[in-house]
Amino acid sequence: MEYKTLILDERIPQWKQIQMLFPEEPDWASLDEEVLVKLIEEFQDEPSCATSAILHLGSKNEERCAQLANWLIAHPEADQWLKSAAADALENLS
Repeated sequence: MEYKTLILDERIPQWKQIQMLFPEEPDWASLDEEVLVKLIEEFQDEPSCATSAILHLGSKNEERCAQLANWLIAHPEADQWLKSAAADALENLS
């Protein structure tokens, strides 16, 4: 699916725009690390974009990915599918 950039309001942060446009997906590899981190931290209770974000964070910053993946797995309110993706992300780290 081609990602369509829609500027809803320039005051809305990129991470929030990505979530608002879900299920359309951005070019994950082109996103800044901090955008991925915000998606994970802000949407840890639903699988949506946070799942893709945790999987792609490993290619940008393995240490930060491991920290957030372990946090998600231990977090009682984190979505079960997201916890599964966090476990996958940990397995994929070198």
